[in-house]
Amino acid sequence: MRSGSWMTTDGDAVYPARDGHIVALDASDGTTRWDASTNLLTDVSGLAVTNEAIYAGVDSGVVALDSETGEQLFAFSSDSAVGGSPPAVVGDRVCVGIGETMVALEETRLTRA
Repeated sequence: MRSGSWMTTDGDAVYPARDGHIVALDASDGTTRWDASTNLLTDVSGLAVTNEAIYAGVDSGVVALDSETGEQLFAFSSDSAVGGSPPAVVGDRVCVGIGETMVALEETRLTRA
């Protein structure tokens, strides 16, 4: 699966993802807050946002970035050869589908203290 363009917002910032980058743009004036790039972001399947983090569904897993700094907080991947689904935040869990399996990760354990 190849990534397309994805975007999400928390109201204060807009987070577009494309070509291995996720960028935080100030929602009021469009200035760049941060630009995160990692080889894990090349196949983004979707984005989800909370007060603490931006979650990017990636090939067979999920990557969490700090919403304030863009720093990578966490990466989860499985051994599955099947691509992952867009992440969804449900309560304090981040869910991602990988193949025929849904993985639910506790957000409180993934983000900054």
